[in-house]
Amino acid sequence: MELFLWGAWESIKSFVFIVWTEFKWPHAALVVCYIVISNFRGELRAAIGRLNKLGPTGAEFGPAPTPEELQGDRELSGETVGAATSLPPVGYESRTTKVVIPLPPYAIPQSLADAQSNIRSEVDGMQSLEVFDYLVTRLAMMRVLYDFENTYSLIFGGQIKFLNYMNQRLATGCVVAEVEAFWAAHKIQFAPHMDAWTMDNYLEFLRYRGLIRTDGSVFFLTVKGHEFLVWLLQSGKSQEKPW
Repeated sequence: MELFLWGAWESIKSFVFIVWTEFKWPHAALVVCYIVISNFRGELRAAIGRLNKLGPTGAEFGPAPTPEELQGDRELSGETVGAATSLPPVGYESRTTKVVIPLPPYAIPQSLADAQSNIRSEVDGMQSLEVFDYLVTRLAMMRVLYDFENTYSLIFGGQIKFLNYMNQRLATGCVVAEVEAFWAAHKIQFAPHMDAWTMDNYLEFLRYRGLIRTDGSVFFLTVKGHEFLVWLLQSGKSQEKPW
């Protein structure tokens, strides 16, 4: 391993030297910065979020967030996990007969007004039924994207890996023994951060979001879970996330 790391470091130094001597300042700096940002977007985003102070003496970062801080209390029931959004997840079954879903709680009045103006111009001249179909289709798409984006902001990297694992078993599903083995390996990998978690705690988020379901003792990936994975690929989302 040490030999591999030494070789990787030597390769990086050689690459930077070639770029710096061939492109000269400031183009070389731009090339190096672009490569660093392209390959370490997630790490840089996480570090910026923990930045407490930046000055002549250097940067001061806060502690890395814990799994509980990222996804909420593991003891919460399925009714409240993922409550960081004001909209229930797409596919969420309400106990009431009719739900009036509020707008997301963002203070963006001008952008909202501009979007409304654009929509009015788009539907101008349409018949009532055309307007209805046009708006419902696009509102549905926006809700799905909002739900997927919110789910992605809260989901753990191991949960994404578990969804991909289940995606290979769409027809047969995964028996409890398989899921327990997957969880045991994951828990060891991220010890001690996951020591207080159970498999049910860890999977509750996926159940509430409608990404997995159980039939007896067998776990299945839902259609929504499969489409969430498709969206991750098509939108270029990184699947390398903490925990």
